Amino acid sequence: MRGEVLKLPSRKTLKNYFGTTGGGTGFSKLVETRLLAETWNLEKPQQEVCSLIVDEMRIKKKLQYNKQRDCLLY
Repeated sequence: MRGEVLKLPSRKTLKNYFGTTGGGTGFSKLVETRLLAETWNLEKPQQEVCSLIVDEMRIKKKLQYNKQRDCLLY
């Protein structure tokens, strides 16, 4: 019953869809495009107010942060 209420994609499907990041900061182009598309449909300035919720992330071992380039290096 629990799995029948809301069927979510598998972990493998999500990994294939999103892939891995290149270690840079900021939003991916996919997210940026989606956010811009959503704002075009807003009728009132008050609708532009939102909350950004960021979940935790896992960083692979042996990565180094490059301060000059603001990215993670493999």
